[in-house]
Amino acid sequence: MSEPSPSGIKVRICDVFGFYLVESDGAYDFTRNKAEANVFDYHADQVVDLVIHAAKNLETQWFLDPVDDNLKAERCDKCGFKQAVTDMIFTGKEVLCEECVVPEKQSIDAKADE
Repeated sequence: MSEPSPSGIKVRICDVFGFYLVESDGAYDFTRNKAEANVFDYHADQVVDLVIHAAKNLETQWFLDPVDDNLKAERCDKCGFKQAVTDMIFTGKEVLCEECVVPEKQSIDAKADE
């Protein structure tokens, strides 16, 4: 951890037993379920400081588990196009890209005019 990591790197924190750090009701705990684990931004969440704090004050060692870049993308439920999660739109039923949202919106507007 001596070299800085590029901005935007997402990581999970795990302990020596393979449990992942998770927040629940404002308190932190560990879980075996990777899907429940908190995902931290390496720089924005000052992950190095958290790991150092754990080592010094909690007398435990934590490790960083990088989040797969493929998990940062989402597929459109209609056309299958894959793009950043932040560029996708959740309609309440489906996750859609901008191209697929427009026809759906036009269809809903047309039904309202009838």
